[in-house]
Amino acid sequence: MTYFAITPDDTSAAQIKLRLPALQHQGISHLYLRADALQPELGRLIPLIRRHEIMPIIPRGLYRPAYGSQCAAHTRSAQRFEPLDVPGLVQTASCHNPEQACALLDSGADYVFISPVCRPFSKPGDMRPLIETGALRMLTHRYGKRIVLLGGLTPARIDELRAQLDAEFSVGGISMFFTPGTTDGNRTSADIHQ
Repeated sequence: MTYFAITPDDTSAAQIKLRLPALQHQGISHLYLRADALQPELGRLIPLIRRHEIMPIIPRGLYRPAYGSQCAAHTRSAQRFEPLDVPGLVQTASCHNPEQACALLDSGADYVFISPVCRPFSKPGDMRPLIETGALRMLTHRYGKRIVLLGGLTPARIDELRAQLDAEFSVGGISMFFTPGTTDGNRTSADIHQ
């Protein structure tokens, strides 16, 4: 399983620097630098994150050729995905329905974040319809780890999804990796790495 941590909207560069050792210990492979406050610091954060063996992901509009393949580029759900012609560049995208996930992956996205799988902890008022289990099963059987499930995931919910979907998938999260108290019982987010 591949794990994608996503920065909360109010994260600072200093907080990221402090959090990197824990994220590395948790087995995070990708860190999406979504918070707007991080934009001026990208030039310094990208190499720092890479030194922790984590691939930084930045918004596509902030990607610069000088970054090469040292980071990934992310297209948000409201934006049009057009693959960048950069050798080795990992390209991710977000969406909120299975049809769009298929279209994004078939047109060149390396990974697609699909949400909400469960009610997100980071957006308590979010009442969008959840992605149906049958659709998740189809996506994970077709694309495997290229599908990044997002929204309200905890270690127990991940275990349930493993059993229900019977396929490989990746996991994305904000609260699970950045907010204490959003995992099940006394378990920590490190417990998902069994």
